[in-house]
Amino acid sequence: MEKIVKIACIVLAVIAGVILLAAIVLLVCRAVNASRYKIRSDSGIDESGYIEINGIRQFIHIRGENTANPVMIFVHGGPGSPMSFAAPYYQRPMEKTFTVLHYDQRGCGRTFYANFDNGELTVAQLESDLDATVDYACERFGCEKVVIMGHSWGTVLGARYIHDHPEKVQAYIGVSQAVSGLYEGKITLGEKALTAAKQSSHAADAAALEEALGRMRKVNRYEDMALSDLMTVAGLSSKYLGCDGEMSSLGQIVTGITSPYMNMTDVRWFLRMSDDTQAFFASQEELMKYAFFGFDLYALGSDYDFPVFFISGSDDCAIPQEAAQMYYEQVNAPQKQMCVIENTGHSPFMDAPDVFARTVTEWLDGRK
Repeated sequence: MEKIVKIACIVLAVIAGVILLAAIVLLVCRAVNASRYKIRSDSGIDESGYIEINGIRQFIHIRGENTANPVMIFVHGGPGSPMSFAAPYYQRPMEKTFTVLHYDQRGCGRTFYANFDNGELTVAQLESDLDATVDYACERFGCEKVVIMGHSWGTVLGARYIHDHPEKVQAYIGVSQAVSGLYEGKITLGEKALTAAKQSSHAADAAALEEALGRMRKVNRYEDMALSDLMTVAGLSSKYLGCDGEMSSLGQIVTGITSPYMNMTDVRWFLRMSDDTQAFFASQEELMKYAFFGFDLYALGSDYDFPVFFISGSDDCAIPQEAAQMYYEQVNAPQKQMCVIENTGHSPFMDAPDVFARTVTEWLDGRK
């Protein structure tokens, strides 16, 4: 018995040591990144906090080397996937040219936890919130227009905004641009994955895709959508259409927890997202409904009075970028450009941050 106790004590001591070592490594990494990401310019800004937006407290994070630079507002994806804590990882080179404002949209992230009641989560409400955020930025930094950069779901919200408020837009950048309902896009990608599974002789995966796609093709409204089929197709699309250059889930977690800007509220939100997918979708129902079945970029139009840029990952397995290319060809704008970053996925700014930042900066500096 005494021997067993001793062994148990040794095991517990080893576990405690490993946990302590991991905590020390994490703290060191966060300290190193804090130094790397530090804004050292006297005219710069590195500020986070809350502003009053349409009756709620909205979290914002602003960074840049010179507050006199043009303002860029990043509209995050999801719905419900804020990324301000990871921003310096990929936007650091852009901060020499732009003052970049991130915000957690209504109903998610730090904004969610800062309010007793987040109000209605509708596309119109989130667009109004974005407009109020633009007005705040313009007043704060003395500008009349801003650059809007949207990612994934953020391109849905961003596209609506730039069509409704063109007078406030200096330029638009759509990253992994959505063109029509995301549900149709999932089917398109699932069919490509099915072909790849058959060519790889993975019969079980091919059968699972055929069954899920068969049911999905019969659905034409959000209420009839089966989340299990959607997750099956999304998972297998990632398996067969992904690339080596795409940051893994583990890589994303490490990038997040080693960022000096991630706190326990961010962790709490992402645990909430992943704990019960069905409940999360239900909490974002009106936004999901519009994203999956209501959005149509062609219906909004293709004429713009400002530069329009699209950036896609060559191996995006979440939104089919061929659709973005087709729409891009119809775009009429003073300046337009589309870049496909090779060996990257749905978030090319995470997969190839240096290439992404250089591309954006060169475009908006007018060197392309």
